[in-house]
Amino acid sequence: MNINSEPGTMVKYLGTTDDQVRWASHDDPRGFLNIGQLYVVDHIDIHSWHSEVYLVGFEDKDFNSVCFEEVKEDKNGREEQSKLRTVRINDSGAVR
Repeated sequence: MNINSEPGTMVKYLGTTDDQVRWASHDDPRGFLNIGQLYVVDHIDIHSWHSEVYLVGFEDKDFNSVCFEEVKEDKNGREEQSKLRTVRINDSGAVR
């Protein structure tokens, strides 16, 4: 996702790994969010080596920004397909 996204931006939760949660001691979204579901950005804190995403309804939880992709809607309100390929890396470092 774009770490400079404005509040109100819609994002899709992609899932996470243990390493992504451990990095900078982020909150674990697996107990709160559903993969593929859309959420709204409340705000983003940008640091030198990571960024923390806070979502509407989960303002007290900081999630790793790599767990999300920005979602754009077409004029009919349908989700547009991302033009970027999302690459997921599992805990052993393998691309899946």
